[in-house]
Amino acid sequence: MKNKIFFIAIPALALVAYMLLTWQMQSAVSAEVRPVEKTTIGGDFSLTNQHNKIVKSTDFRGKLMLVFFGFTSCPDECPTAMMHITQALNMLGKASTEIVPIFITVDPKRDDVKTLADYVANFHPSTVALTGELEDLKKAQAAYKIYASEHADVKTKTYMVNHSAFIYLMNRNGEYVAHFAHDISPENLAVSLRKFIGDK
Repeated sequence: MKNKIFFIAIPALALVAYMLLTWQMQSAVSAEVRPVEKTTIGGDFSLTNQHNKIVKSTDFRGKLMLVFFGFTSCPDECPTAMMHITQALNMLGKASTEIVPIFITVDPKRDDVKTLADYVANFHPSTVALTGELEDLKKAQAAYKIYASEHADVKTKTYMVNHSAFIYLMNRNGEYVAHFAHDISPENLAVSLRKFIGDK
């Protein structure tokens, strides 16, 4: 009788383990893409790009915007997000012309026009890097629900900036569509973007 119970229990435990593993995998994928039906994320902005020209959010109407807030001294989240955006756009080929990647600094004290130009030269050529007056940047951060706070960095004897690290997708009217984790895989990002490119 004990042997019979033992042989019944093993398949049952295996089934439970399989179900848990499947749920975890599904959760990991869904965690990369976070669509929300209704939200107040996003808004108009007027900032200065890496070519020292004033750029307004309305200049991108008719295009999809991928908006990421970060800073050029960021050691991990920012370069990861920007590189994955670059790779995803490269995967899209000609369709990538429908999307404008936008990098908005949360560190205007260090990220001047030249610094931004040098930084985004490492990523997709269509990338728009933006800085501006602190008040204007704060308004943009508030509109996109971005948290940013300086803290001392003992190693470098300077400061770092803790900040939200989401990639926001805005539609052709500048309205929020979805947001992605900064480390979403380029493949998954490309698949998601291709779906929205068709909604013209």
